[in-house]
Amino acid sequence: MLRLLPPFLLLLPMIACPEGDSALPPPFPPRPMVSTPAPVGRSSPFQVEPYLQLGSGLASPDRLALLWQARDGAGDWLVEVQPQSGGAWTRMAPPVSVLLAAPGAGSAPHRVWTATLEPLEPGLPFEYRILQDGTEVFRAEAMALKGPGQPQQVVVAGDLAGPDWPDDGAMLRQIHQQNPDLMVAAGDLVPPQDSLDRYRRCLFSRYNAGQRDPRAGAPFMRSTLLVCAPGDSGPAGRLAYRAYWDQPRGGAEAWSGQVHGLPPPAQADGRFPVPGGFSFPSGDVHWTVLDSGRAAHWDDPGRRAWLARDLAGAQAARWRFVVFRRPATDPAPGGRDDGGMGSLWPLFQQYRVAIVFTGHRHPYQRTQMPAGAGSGPILVATGAACPERRDGPAQRTPSVSLLDITASRVDFRQIDGDGAAFDHFTLKQ
Repeated sequence: MLRLLPPFLLLLPMIACPEGDSALPPPFPPRPMVSTPAPVGRSSPFQVEPYLQLGSGLASPDRLALLWQARDGAGDWLVEVQPQSGGAWTRMAPPVSVLLAAPGAGSAPHRVWTATLEPLEPGLPFEYRILQDGTEVFRAEAMALKGPGQPQQVVVAGDLAGPDWPDDGAMLRQIHQQNPDLMVAAGDLVPPQDSLDRYRRCLFSRYNAGQRDPRAGAPFMRSTLLVCAPGDSGPAGRLAYRAYWDQPRGGAEAWSGQVHGLPPPAQADGRFPVPGGFSFPSGDVHWTVLDSGRAAHWDDPGRRAWLARDLAGAQAARWRFVVFRRPATDPAPGGRDDGGMGSLWPLFQQYRVAIVFTGHRHPYQRTQMPAGAGSGPILVATGAACPERRDGPAQRTPSVSLLDITASRVDFRQIDGDGAAFDHFTLKQ
């Protein structure tokens, strides 16, 4: 039986992502996991430097995907992995790529490359390097996903980045300093309209900034896995999400379709199925990530059946968490305009989901669902990682959820850009 200490509801004013100009923030503090730039005298072959992903196969703590973006025809690539404890470099299977050439991309056609890193030792650090035409062009340290019985620290956040920062990027600095084992985003990555250009110009430039310009952002995604729930935007946003995130596709396996309005190369590629969901294990947590866009329709019996199977098959996990971005029209859970998400609460309760994380609806808040039911999951509307700016100074300090998780305990804190916790609860079992 789960116990919540202490029970109360906290509400704060709404926050959103910034628009406007800002001065450069101070440099980000160094962290053990750093990358090696391209050799002296050689220009970088990357348009977006490497970053970690779950991969499109069955998620496992002994495997991750590594993605990077480069111009079309940019040489032969190889990826090698070495345990941090030492030993020989092991060559991975040859990376594969997809050519991305779509209107509004903001650049010339480019390739998104994917390499599978396996086998990894769950919960242990490793080093990887990328070679182009036989020359090492990138090296970084990273951490494999935790396995059962291994404690972990996880950050959960909404609204990650915007066109400009109105402050010094305090929240990203705080996330970087916490050095979590995993970060999970509840959608709304680069609002108001996700696109190829915004992803590359806003998100990757902040959360995967190179070492040459430490003021631009943090070298975070190259060393720490960031998992993201789908947002709810138009065809350009769907294309960007499917192109730049390599995550399991289990929730879409029963349905077929296309993202309408995209050019033929994008429609033909398997990265762009209709909305669905996926799940993955990390430590003692089973995470279920749902697409809550208007096209998801979780009141559909087939999709509800997939979710029921997923949660039923996760009963051996000590904790079950669900995360999704609620649509812009959503009322309270159970409302008729929420894309069917409200109809899922009985399943969350039946299969003993501990916490449901949502994004988009700011400010941060938490409560027990259904209201007044002690055995229901906790609903956490996580804060935004970037502050609100509406034709003036930032109006609200951003915040994120920070969880320290073991097999028997979850310590939850909601922290601001200074690392100060303004809400805290503990789950035990």
